[in-house]
Amino acid sequence: MELLFRDVTLSLSQQTILNGVSGFCRPGEMLAIMGPTGSGKTSLLNVLAGRISQIERGSIFLDGHVLNKTLKRKIVYILQQDIFFTNLTLRQTLTFMALLRLPDTMRYEEKIRRVDEIVATLDLRKCLDVRIGDQLTGGLSGGEKKIANIATELLSNPELMYID
Repeated sequence: MELLFRDVTLSLSQQTILNGVSGFCRPGEMLAIMGPTGSGKTSLLNVLAGRISQIERGSIFLDGHVLNKTLKRKIVYILQQDIFFTNLTLRQTLTFMALLRLPDTMRYEEKIRRVDEIVATLDLRKCLDVRIGDQLTGGLSGGEKKIANIATELLSNPELMYID
């Protein structure tokens, strides 16, 4: 999908967070939003994903259409903090998510095949049987958790992915 945003302005509690921000990303491209802590990167992602809809000014378009509820369904947004069951392994997590998110019309074997494809693409084989874990019990590293988060979102084959 092509993403275009123009003149996005956002204020919260009478403080301007974003002021006239514009940009675009074409299909197959990657757009990096960079800046120091507190510069509004996450706020911009929240606006672009439609999580904050009370912008003062500006427009967001996906494939030439104003961002709406139907288009929001084609977007996945990976937050800074992952939300996983820490006692499950990566394999169990991906399988659970595939069974939960993929259509009921898809056979079980196809769902497992989809998990296997993503595992191979992201090179996650070595940590498939490692528990997700947490700070106290160990488990996947921070980077592996981020990739695991991306893997769970890739299951549904999204058209647009935001990664914070």
